[in-house]
Amino acid sequence: MERYYSKNIQYEIEQSVKLDFTKFDTQILVHEKIDASETSKSFIFNVLKAVKLQVELNCNYCVIKENMDYKLTPGESLYKVLCFGIQPEQIGFQIDHKKNIVIQTSEFSLIFGEFPEEYKSEQNKRLLWQSLKLLFT
Repeated sequence: MERYYSKNIQYEIEQSVKLDFTKFDTQILVHEKIDASETSKSFIFNVLKAVKLQVELNCNYCVIKENMDYKLTPGESLYKVLCFGIQPEQIGFQIDHKKNIVIQTSEFSLIFGEFPEEYKSEQNKRLLWQSLKLLFT
C-alpha cells in the first residue's frame, strides 16, 4: 500500500497483489473466512483429495483477504484455478459468472465455488463435482 499526502490529507492507494504461479499450474484460492474455519478448510482439503491434489505437492494454496485486490498473472502454460468464496473482481476478472462451472479463458481454466456451507445442497455438490471432473480429467 502506498501513502500520498496532500494538504494534510493522507490517501492510501491499494495495489494489486500478484499471485505467483511459477511452482505449480494448479492454484487453490480460498477466502480468508474459509481458511479461519477448520471445518471449512477440511471440506476444501477433501475436495482437493477427491481430484488427487495435495497442497505443496501438486498445487498452491493461497488465502485471499476480503479487502485486498489480487491479480492473476498468466505464464507460459494454461493454469487451473479453483476458487472458494471469492468473487472474480477480487482476482482481476470483470466477468459475469455462475458458481461451480468451468470458465475458460486463453490463460486460465477457473471454477468459482461457493463457501463450503453452501454445499449442503445436493445440486451445488453435483455442479461442483461435474466441473471438477471436467477440469481435472
